[in-house]
Amino acid sequence: MMVNQSWIIGAGIYNPPENSSIVNVGTDPQVRESLKSFVGEAIDYVNTSGKDTAIAEFNNKSGMFVSDSLYIYALDYNGTTLALPYQPELIGTDLSGLQDPYGVNYTKVEIFLAQQGGGFLFYHYYNPARNMTLEPKMSYVQKVDDTWWLGAGTYIEDLNQTTHKS
Repeated sequence: MMVNQSWIIGAGIYNPPENSSIVNVGTDPQVRESLKSFVGEAIDYVNTSGKDTAIAEFNNKSGMFVSDSLYIYALDYNGTTLALPYQPELIGTDLSGLQDPYGVNYTKVEIFLAQQGGGFLFYHYYNPARNMTLEPKMSYVQKVDDTWWLGAGTYIEDLNQTTHKS
């Protein structure tokens, strides 16, 4: 679409190969619902236990919201990390400028989605189940209130291994 003599706006969708794991995960309603449910349980915990108690629990690697590579993380709308159990050194750090190797500024996308109430995104992040290897991940984020939000994600390779074991 031509906006004026010097600006043109366009959009596109790039489909991965049909046998791609990302396609299978992204369209699997069970995977999506599982992530939404996990984040919903964490928000219920915030509402019953309070923010400080919940953040402490989310940061506890042995806690009820951490299971191998599945965990709750929390940030505020400025991109400041509140909970990230496998990277405690990032607590209090602004992650809003980070990008994955493909240029996805995942924190800004997560903030946008959370402000809209919630949503899914794909990006690459460090998988704690495999020595913090950078891997494709699908996450779901949801607004807690007007100051912060929660997220949880699943690594594509973890799902592939589960599928192949079945």
